[in-house]
Amino acid sequence: MDFLFSPCSDRQTAIMLQRQGVAKQADNLAQAHSSDHAELKIAKRRRPGDSQREQKEQTRKKLLEAAQVVFKHHSYSETAVEMVADQAGVSRTTFYRHFDGKLPLALALFDDIAPRIKNTWSQLFQIRNPTPTQVGEWLTQLIKESSLNQVLVSVFIQIDATEPDAQANKYRYYDDIWNLSGLGKGFDEIHREEIRAKFILTMLQIDQFLYLVCMRGYPNGDEILRNAMAEIIHNFLVEARTPGKAKRKQLAGDVPT
Repeated sequence: MDFLFSPCSDRQTAIMLQRQGVAKQADNLAQAHSSDHAELKIAKRRRPGDSQREQKEQTRKKLLEAAQVVFKHHSYSETAVEMVADQAGVSRTTFYRHFDGKLPLALALFDDIAPRIKNTWSQLFQIRNPTPTQVGEWLTQLIKESSLNQVLVSVFIQIDATEPDAQANKYRYYDDIWNLSGLGKGFDEIHREEIRAKFILTMLQIDQFLYLVCMRGYPNGDEILRNAMAEIIHNFLVEARTPGKAKRKQLAGDVPT
């Protein structure tokens, strides 16, 4: 067995170890290259302006959160831009980099919750012929959603009374709900516009209803008020979905809804 320790065997072993060392070095270089490549990809994804955009978005979020706090303790008319900026810990100049004034700020708050409100409305429109009881149950959900945003419910009622420029935004919101509803189908143009006008009046009633329930409370009980509002909505839906004589029969209770 002496040949195991021969010079030839030693040379072969040395060559083998050398090759293993080279392979290991190559492995290490490949891993390092892979890591560098991953870091480079991340660096490419993060463009020079990304951090500025992130900071801008964070500041905007701080301003919206600050507005919620200020509006909770002050009416819309009492609130000043400086109050919101101070609450957010930013300067007045910084505020105006994000919003043109108090109204755009308040409308931005509404835009944040609008998708949830629209989703609640879509649940009602998915019921083909809702009964008054079903409308009442849906209305309870709308009240819950609005109660989570009591401050905004109050602010929007105040805006409606003090900011003429806010009307366009409100009617755009009503348009979105109208488009979700699919109401007025089967009517001629004149009667469809009549249904649309009644829809807007109903929406205005619902806005006032939510303000009364969420902010003031009804002296004779919110359930009575809710049932009355549910009946108004139900009757409107019957009329808006039923052209011709069938509409009048349903309103009179001659045929089931």
